[in-house]
Amino acid sequence: MDLKKLINHGAAKKAELDKLKKELADINAEISKQVNTLPGSKTGRAIGVGFEAIITFGEKIVYDQNRLETIIESEKFPMIEECFKLERKPIKKTIDAYCASIPGFKQAIDWARTIEQATPSVRYEEIGDNIPF
Repeated sequence: MDLKKLINHGAAKKAELDKLKKELADINAEISKQVNTLPGSKTGRAIGVGFEAIITFGEKIVYDQNRLETIIESEKFPMIEECFKLERKPIKKTIDAYCASIPGFKQAIDWARTIEQATPSVRYEEIGDNIPF
């Protein structure tokens, strides 16, 4: 196949793939709406014909950059610089350690962050005729 045909074929496949990804995202969103989790759990399960869908409901933590700067400028918590990589990306282990050990640090971090619902992820596992109950 010549180069132009390969490029056209690749572009057509990419368009098909994009469409399928969108359809799968819509299906996953609908499944996520219909599946409940047990209290304290972030995972739900649903059984279909020959397949099980495992849905993980995560959280996304967003840090307000202006509030982080305010905390840094206050110089009350100089260790906050250790908690964030370049461009203020959080280092969870370091944040958790300081939240547990330094009075007031958790309140400052909580003030600077918002916890949002992340897009649920859905994983499909083939169970065939082996229904797990």
